[in-house]
Amino acid sequence: MRKTVPESGLLEKSEGRDIFEDMLYEEYAKDMSKGKGTGLSEMLYRQLSKNITD
Repeated sequence: MRKTVPESGLLEKSEGRDIFEDMLYEEYAKDMSKGKGTGLSEMLYRQLSKNITD
């Protein structure tokens, strides 16, 4: 996931920043694993179900 986010140059690369990012992404993973997810499956279901006819 991190590799898809471009560097902005706003903050310089440091060990502290690396630790913070690791902790942040760990919290993201914990939150998503609680079942809330991102809502992507529901969105896909609604979009695709519009195209299905009986």
